[in-house]
Amino acid sequence: MRWHGRPAGPPAGSARPAADRPVRRPAFAPDRRCGAERAGTVLTRTHRLVALAAAGALAAGALALVPREVVRRAAATRGDGTIADTGVPARDPVRIMPLGDSITWGTSSPQLDGWRRGLRGKLGLVGVPVDFVGSRASGAFADNQHEGRPGWRIDNARRDAPRLVRSARPDVILLHLGTNDVKLPGPYVAAAPARLGYLLDDLLRLAPRATILVARVANSPRVDVRARLARYNRALPAVAARRGPRVRVVNMATLNVFSDFADSLHPNRRGYAILAQRWYRALEPVLRGDGPAWPAGDDPQTARYRCAGSTVDEHRMVHGTRCRWWHLRTVAAAGGGPRRAWMTARVGRGGVRYWSLY
Repeated sequence: MRWHGRPAGPPAGSARPAADRPVRRPAFAPDRRCGAERAGTVLTRTHRLVALAAAGALAAGALALVPREVVRRAAATRGDGTIADTGVPARDPVRIMPLGDSITWGTSSPQLDGWRRGLRGKLGLVGVPVDFVGSRASGAFADNQHEGRPGWRIDNARRDAPRLVRSARPDVILLHLGTNDVKLPGPYVAAAPARLGYLLDDLLRLAPRATILVARVANSPRVDVRARLARYNRALPAVAARRGPRVRVVNMATLNVFSDFADSLHPNRRGYAILAQRWYRALEPVLRGDGPAWPAGDDPQTARYRCAGSTVDEHRMVHGTRCRWWHLRTVAAAGGGPRRAWMTARVGRGGVRYWSLY
């Protein structure tokens, strides 16, 4: 039997010290030793680790939304050059496929980064190994693969889905489609939610262990387009719910029509930053597992990280303050009506937190 992770055995006739002999166990026997004991063992078979990981998830009643579980152990080199099992789980990068239209492509954003660059940067900061996958690439950053196509409708994606999914082998699909289905009036609009449902059925069949995050698509500055998009978006939660827990809805329809768009359909830099934050928050319950909570992230709609002398609202500057988070909060105005202002959290006497305008 070959033992993975160790050098070849001694020449025939030489004795191997008893303490250095690997302990042979049944392939699927649970390892009940403590971590200190386990750290000195040799690497075991991949299929045994996968079985143990699955058994642990079932025992805990967990629903593993991302299928790439622990498939190997993180290895460290001993002083004698042999490999020790550290007992620390390691996993392959989670394969994320952005799938959609020109908003996924990044139209009207600098260098076609879209929301993908911002999301990729946020995921890198939380230490989750991810890999954006797809046959297209756009954007001035390294991991810029995707399956976004300008002008794509739902039926276009459904036509190409078998080829795209089989090639990309995604663990997570970020789906933003429907804008081109409903931007113009006509009989094509009413059936758009049903067409999206058929696409979801195809994706679940092609990638039965993948999680699909489907966007309520970005709204529009044009009143007529915005109304049709709103009707489409209202139907999506029911469409997703009928497909089970592996399909989740992410609300992207909250962009400010005066400040977050480059044209009648496509976000500007700030709008794309908001979409990146929405994807980031939606991915946390899918990817975090038992790890610590992810940082809140810099949501352009609710928080900004600014330093001394930086503008924190439209009318005044802040001087002599350290870099800190500023949050857009509703406050009572002197005239009686509520207004929104940028405020920062401070700590007063006795450790009491309070919100301050400066």
